[in-house]
Amino acid sequence: MDETVVVNAAGLSFPQSLLSLEPGEIETKLMQELPVQEVSVQRRLLPPGLNIQLVERRPVAAATRMGPKGIERGMVDREAQWMPMDMAKQGEKPASAVKIEGWISSRRAVIARILQEQDRLGRPLKTIVVEPAGGINLRIETLGLVYLGANDALLDQQFKTIAQLNQSLPPGLRGSTSEGLDLSDPGQPELKLRPAPNPSTQEKVSDR
Repeated sequence: MDETVVVNAAGLSFPQSLLSLEPGEIETKLMQELPVQEVSVQRRLLPPGLNIQLVERRPVAAATRMGPKGIERGMVDREAQWMPMDMAKQGEKPASAVKIEGWISSRRAVIARILQEQDRLGRPLKTIVVEPAGGINLRIETLGLVYLGANDALLDQQFKTIAQLNQSLPPGLRGSTSEGLDLSDPGQPELKLRPAPNPSTQEKVSDR
């Protein structure tokens, strides 16, 4: 991370007496202002200065959540920790194209697991949708919307079922042809097909 960004975030100005600086206060400021998961600040007497060590949080996905004033945009790291957009901009762009809609802290662990194990799905993951009550839905390339529900104990079997369906489900039953795939019971997947469109009524034009 650029040195100027760290100095500004810590509120430091030079020249400044080394003894007037409180390492603990600087650590707190940096944790609040920068996308970092660990900070260590120590005074150095010879030559005089500060040793600042940072462990950065890398954004892996764009995310939205509901805040007091409406929808908030941000990012999450590998552990699905929320990073406000103004903080995330200090770092880098997300490492993946996955988006998270409706992030809530109570579902952080399962979001993190999905992000970390998404290669098991067999096809690219596009979106993780978190319902207000905690249910999880996935938008997956080729399969469309997949309903997982809120039982995290089933996640491993749901991932296996998704991988199997990516191999076996006929193309005509995928994506835009269905309203979604219900895997809340992975032992009995339920495909919700879209109703067939009504044939348009042909108007008869009489010759005059």
